[in-house]
Amino acid sequence: MQKNIFDSKTLSASEQTRLTWANFIHDYEHIPSIYNIAFSSHFKPTGEFPYILLAPAFAGFLRPTYEKLVCCSKHAVTIFEKRPEQIRYTSFAYDSISYVETGTVLLNSWLTIFGIDHQGQSGATTIKFNTVGDELFRPIFSNIRASADYSLGSQLNVEKNSFDFLSVLNFKFMNYGRRSLRPGDKVLRVILQPELRKEILTVFGRSFSQFSFPAHLLILTNNEIISIRDASKIAEYGGIWNYIPRRKINSVSLKEEENHRIMLCLGLPGNTKVDIPFDISQMTVVETLRDEIWAGLPVPTLE
Repeated sequence: MQKNIFDSKTLSASEQTRLTWANFIHDYEHIPSIYNIAFSSHFKPTGEFPYILLAPAFAGFLRPTYEKLVCCSKHAVTIFEKRPEQIRYTSFAYDSISYVETGTVLLNSWLTIFGIDHQGQSGATTIKFNTVGDELFRPIFSNIRASADYSLGSQLNVEKNSFDFLSVLNFKFMNYGRRSLRPGDKVLRVILQPELRKEILTVFGRSFSQFSFPAHLLILTNNEIISIRDASKIAEYGGIWNYIPRRKINSVSLKEEENHRIMLCLGLPGNTKVDIPFDISQMTVVETLRDEIWAGLPVPTLE
């Protein structure tokens, strides 16, 4: 009899923890039978066996999530989800992925894919997992991002030096930035934005504010825009990374907002938008960043 992940009365603490770990599936025999019909309709026994992970139902977030079978093939990533009523699936061809987000807060990690799915619809799919299984998800994450150029691996350490100035400003972001690079990436610009707050009250000339947006780091490379932010107000508890391929950016603009801030607005396929806030004091450097991104956009063709 299979134990219920959410029945804490029948499981020890260590057993509950292990049931949240993702599992690598190396052959057809180990695919749970409930997925057989859906899986065989997408992957033929005579074809190349995809890289497969089973992400269990996960109770460590605000609400439980459904079990997922994540299949990474040569051309696409396909996610089968075990819903109570049926197996649902979503597939994203790599070229149809607009951007990807990954995050970690203690033992809670996730991977969210934004893009145009197999039905031609703009959407997103999130896979949540125990951080213990982070290494298992790296091949999937690597396939989603543009291919690294390992012939330029010797230049990687030089590019990582671009973050040295952060050693006295934000040591954690310095390390986060360095680990975000791959061989072939060239760092063009790095912008650190401290935590943003908004004024809510002024009493006897003294202003009071509240947390609005976490500290974040923006990196422009020859391949991507990488946005890294604190996962919460408790900065040391984790981070969130957004990787946006430059080839997927359709438009870029700046918008001034209240509370002395500006918004960098990136337009992506499927009417998807990514807005990244900065303090108004960063106006000059963010304007330069906008121009650099704009210069790399494809020139529209006249029909």
